[in-house]
Amino acid sequence: MLQISRLSIDDAKLLIDGARAKAVEIGVPMCMPSPTKRPT
Repeated sequence: MLQISRLSIDDAKLLIDGARAKAVEIGVPMCMPSPTKRPT
C-alpha cells in the first residue's frame, strides 16, 4: 500500500522560504510563484 505524507501549509512555506534564502546565498535565481498569486 502506498502511504503519502503531506506537509501543512506552514511547513511548506518554511521550506520555500529556506530554499529562497539558499538560492540568494549561492547566487542562483529561483523562479517560484507566490503561494498567494495563483495563475488564472
